Amino acid sequence: MTIRTKLANFSLQNDYYAQYSYGNLHNETLVEILPRIKQSEIYKRAEYISKSDCAQCKWYYVCHGGCLHDGFLRNGDFKSKTLLCHAYKQIFAHIEAKMQMTGMI
Repeated sequence: MTIRTKLANFSLQNDYYAQYSYGNLHNETLVEILPRIKQSEIYKRAEYISKSDCAQCKWYYVCHGGCLHDGFLRNGDFKSKTLLCHAYKQIFAHIEAKMQMTGMI
């Protein structure tokens, strides 16, 4: 979630996604805006991803399905995991191996 400089509260940073605006802090309080956030597709993404194949992944606790914007670019909805999933798995495995070599874990 981002709070824009024009006091508009947007779910994503790009103006293209203005249709996913939760509200405007100039006109409403955050208390009025928050219930709309909980009803949004974006808010529900975490629940959907936690029940998908992502939940079985070794690295789920680190990425939680990745950036929702990447998923949106991939399939046009917020239920998709990041298109960088394979790359993230390789990066996390590399970091884990280096941490094991140094005795950090």
